Amino acid sequence: MKSYSPIAKSFTVRIENKYSVAKDLAMFAGTLQTAALAKDADGAFVLTQGNPLPVRNYAQSAIDAVMVDGVLPVYTDGKGLEIPAESSECLKATSLNPAFSIDSLKSWLKSNSYAISRIIIKATSQDQFDNPMTFRTSSPVENLGATTILPTNYSTPEMLQTTKIIIDNISGTVLQDDTMLLWRINAKETVNITFEFLEIQEAAN
Repeated sequence: MKSYSPIAKSFTVRIENKYSVAKDLAMFAGTLQTAALAKDADGAFVLTQGNPLPVRNYAQSAIDAVMVDGVLPVYTDGKGLEIPAESSECLKATSLNPAFSIDSLKSWLKSNSYAISRIIIKATSQDQFDNPMTFRTSSPVENLGATTILPTNYSTPEMLQTTKIIIDNISGTVLQDDTMLLWRINAKETVNITFEFLEIQEAAN
């Protein structure tokens, strides 16, 4: 039987959208294989774990990118998968935990699970909070549906004055290796997303 550790844990990611248009991002792509060759800013092909096409096919959604460390590969119809220069229009993701990268967190989730107790979002503008966050569980044999969270449903006047929202009391939402999290990042937006966790543990018999 599973139980939850009372010790809170957290992980914070910063996402910057330097494009002049919104981009749909898979922060976590579940068990989908996202490895592919992408063309970098110098025209060379490099191997990346940020291919959004499997997420598009599974979620039936026009996902532009999958979150990885640094500048994200972006898929554009007619151009394919490209990694732009950091100095140009691009999407960038950074772990704010100095000891662990985003890839480290994803590796950790292959053998660990966390119940999300709350999500703290700090944004450049209030408009970002109008974008729903969609959680899905990926499965090759069945459709497990989706859960949508609208950040503005958790807002208070005090929070909006500081462009910060705390999504609290999220029951049944777990971050593990088959979790997908889809979110639209508005144009010229920077968001800090902190996930606070309770560790799922196997109870002793």
